[in-house]
Amino acid sequence: MRWLTLTAMLGVAVLLSGCTVTVDGAASAPADAPGDATVVVAEDGYGVELGYQFAPARIEIYIEPLCPACARLQRRYGEDLRSAIERDELRVTYRPLTFLDRSGGYSKRVSNALFAAAEPGSDAGATQVQAFVMQTYRLLSPVGDNLDARGLAAVAGDVGLPDDVVDLIADNAPAVDVEAMDSYNTERFEELTGKRAYTPMVFDLNARAEVDVDDPDWVADVIEGS
Repeated sequence: MRWLTLTAMLGVAVLLSGCTVTVDGAASAPADAPGDATVVVAEDGYGVELGYQFAPARIEIYIEPLCPACARLQRRYGEDLRSAIERDELRVTYRPLTFLDRSGGYSKRVSNALFAAAEPGSDAGATQVQAFVMQTYRLLSPVGDNLDARGLAAVAGDVGLPDDVVDLIADNAPAVDVEAMDSYNTERFEELTGKRAYTPMVFDLNARAEVDVDDPDWVADVIEGS
């Protein structure tokens, strides 16, 4: 069982120090490929991919919707990510974890909402989904009074997500097996890094290396290194 108390969450002192799990006991583009900033579910079923399929830079971002360090990451770099996605320079895969969600189900609702945006035929835009991620973290409450499904749907509507996605989020309609998602993404994290899962963590799929998100130029560096 994985736990992190609210006291520990609020005690994070380093700017981008992460939320940790505590445990008891590359494709190439055709020469004439047009930009196509899509939103799709990853092939394994447990990530949401944003951006052009053949973008030169590719990263995975491990997030926990209740993680204050994830909120700081999005406040500082979310717009850089959105711009890079819009320019077809970066493809981002969000891999949610839910280890802070001891009650209330907020992390599960946000995770499910991300997968609702990637439902086949939803026509959600990659930059809209990135804006949704950014806005949910802007609205994150430090005292646990977080948005219900209809509140998340209102955020989705405000950032321009399609009506069918907004309706799915409002209904909290199952779009992913959240428990299986959490288990798979935790195992993937640990296989990639050799560490216990924490958030936020950014992994450069081209370099096969964890990204230092304390470096203020990390988004540009990932793109330049691709």
